[in-house]
Amino acid sequence: VRKGMPFPVKIIVRLGYCRDEKVYTIFTKDLTSARQLEREAQAIVQKTMFLSRMSHELRTPLNSILNMGEMLLDTNPLSLEQIDIIECIITGGNNLRTLIDDILDLAKIEAGKMDIVSEPFSIRDCVELSFDVLSLNAQKKNL
Repeated sequence: VRKGMPFPVKIIVRLGYCRDEKVYTIFTKDLTSARQLEREAQAIVQKTMFLSRMSHELRTPLNSILNMGEMLLDTNPLSLEQIDIIECIITGGNNLRTLIDDILDLAKIEAGKMDIVSEPFSIRDCVELSFDVLSLNAQKKNL
């Protein structure tokens, strides 16, 4: 009992002899940290499985939205404003898909099932895409 609460221990009893007399040696090991590590590992596995299922459930309707956006771009006639709006929907959807993939990748990294790879990217393109997505909201608010 520790601090009034029972806790798990491993008890090892060894029989030995000293001057022809039996001697018992008792070793104890606190298993609290081992069980905690086991629970944490189990939680990571469960989180990875949950995120994997959720990413699939989110991607399916998202892919439908993106495909419909692509189909809308192929319809005629569209005004330039309509084209901008549809392209913004597609860009936002692709960004959401990337975010979903990143969350799933993070879970895989935590579970030790993925290596991190560094890749170059254009910061200019990234900033321009961000402005495109935010510009529609800014226009609506007359900013």
